[in-house]
Amino acid sequence: MFGSRIICIHAIDENLTLEKFCRYIYITRKLGYQYVSMEEFLKNSSKQRMLTLTIDDAYKSIYNKLLPFLCKENIPALLFVPPLLLNKKAGDKDLVSNRMYPNESTMSVEEINSWIQKGFQIGFHTNAHTDWSLNCYEKIELDFMQGMSFFKQNNWNTVFFAYPFGNLPTHDHCFTKKLFLTYGIQYAFTLEWKDYSSKCDNFFIPRICLGDKNPLWWSIIKTTGLFDWYGNRHMSKIKEL
Repeated sequence: MFGSRIICIHAIDENLTLEKFCRYIYITRKLGYQYVSMEEFLKNSSKQRMLTLTIDDAYKSIYNKLLPFLCKENIPALLFVPPLLLNKKAGDKDLVSNRMYPNESTMSVEEINSWIQKGFQIGFHTNAHTDWSLNCYEKIELDFMQGMSFFKQNNWNTVFFAYPFGNLPTHDHCFTKKLFLTYGIQYAFTLEWKDYSSKCDNFFIPRICLGDKNPLWWSIIKTTGLFDWYGNRHMSKIKEL
């Protein structure tokens, strides 16, 4: 309990309101947790009670509602971006078909640039929010190439990647590592109720997702690690490489 963890959220909406998230930050700080950048987090894995914030999908509510709070509270954050789905309006068929939040609009390229200019980081989240467990290697590789080309065109650099839904390819992790190395990805993040440590594989780093409909007390419990056995009871183990 009370180890160092990577937190994942998605949007600020009627379920995860800004007030609720602010309360979460307040309580975790009272419990002794410190919010740090991803680089500092990865370099100090032996320390206890460190948290780093990651945000998936680049929804506009994050930019409009959460970003001012992060700036005010000096909380670093890493935003995972699926470039093909940027600048989409809520209800867009592409968001729905790619299993994004249907009631959320996504950021524009200009807003992503503003996010970076304000000192925050971005990572790659596949081009089209692609579930790797449901697609063949050819499609995964094409999607990856297209998305990273978009990053390059916009002068966006990253060494971070997050698997959509936390899902890995069903077989051959050697393919995954080769793909990452080809495009300069050094760290990849999945979803698992677990502390981060130096023993974690850099391409299978655990994060805990604060579900939008989770009550505040449950999010705190997930953060402390009290019920990790419960959260991981249905998760398949990552195969050794």
